Amino acid sequence: MTVLTAKRCLAMPRADALKEIKRCAGSQFDPILADKFINIIVLATTTSTHDSGLLDVLLLKFQEQTGFSVKTVPVGTGQALELGKSGNADVLLVHAPDAEKPLVDEQVVINYQLVMHNDFVLLRPPQDPAKIKGCSDILEMFKKIANKKALFISRGDDSGTDKVEKVIWAKIGVNPNNKIGIKKPDRA
Repeated sequence: MTVLTAKRCLAMPRADALKEIKRCAGSQFDPILADKFINIIVLATTTSTHDSGLLDVLLLKFQEQTGFSVKTVPVGTGQALELGKSGNADVLLVHAPDAEKPLVDEQVVINYQLVMHNDFVLLRPPQDPAKIKGCSDILEMFKKIANKKALFISRGDDSGTDKVEKVIWAKIGVNPNNKIGIKKPDRA
């Protein structure tokens, strides 16, 4: 899991825009709203981090110590990276290093910090149609699933989990979009 700070895509640098809001508070902008706006940080984070409850603890402490309010936007990693790229998030908390790297290289995001890592766990049904029980090699497990054409349920949402799955499928030479048995959940 990494944290990146997004540079904002504004007609003027973010610092200049914030100075302009401060300067015009009371004339063009309501001073109370201007002060609140200046002190808001938008955090685009993965749903897994958001749902873990960790941010409830960390953000409370951060807000107490800094006076900044944090608006969290829980989405998949792909969406969080897009929010950063478009300048609609100040901080990204994501987990897909290969997808993050181009944004870092292009300096779309700065202050790249590794803060934690994810473990991915493959679950199987009790019937074990792919016969993966007892197997500890993830590539071997995916090969068995592909060879047996066993049902594999994927988030399919460009999240960090989805990105890792695609890397594994590519490593074993399987295109999950052409493989019978790959299922993406219906989204409402």
